[in-house]
Amino acid sequence: MHIVKFLVCLTGIAMTYVLVGCSRTSEPAPPAAAPAPAAAPAQATSAGTGTIADLGGPSWTLTSFDEGEPVPDGVNIYLAVDGDKVSGQGGCNRYMGSISNGDAPGTLKFGPLAMTRMACNPPADQAEQRYSQALQNASAFEVADGTLRIHYLDGDVRRTLTYRRG
Repeated sequence: MHIVKFLVCLTGIAMTYVLVGCSRTSEPAPPAAAPAPAAAPAQATSAGTGTIADLGGPSWTLTSFDEGEPVPDGVNIYLAVDGDKVSGQGGCNRYMGSISNGDAPGTLKFGPLAMTRMACNPPADQAEQRYSQALQNASAFEVADGTLRIHYLDGDVRRTLTYRRG
């Protein structure tokens, strides 16, 4: 009987040693620290270094269509990115579609956008049409200091949609 208790006790000690040994080897400190640098680009990513993952998180509110061209008063336009899906408010209607990384860091592509079809007042309708066209012609982006800039072509002119978080 004493031999059985001894073997059970010895087995318990061996199992404790194995479990403690496994938990030490399965808790590598460097991988736990690795996600922190990946989150940093969302705070300060320059064009040429980012991926669309930098755009995820809280939504982005459009502040201007280009330098000196603010969004009209009372018109709310926002963009939300979740993985390879994009959605938001275009000024009057909601939209959704796909987004993907471009061929180089800091570049992107929007897929076709689906929109609801509510009647809109003229300022919101015009802003929404312009915004939808800008997203379809977008090619590059940068994120820095809580500001997102998406670069697009308006005819032959390069313009920039500017957003802030929230």
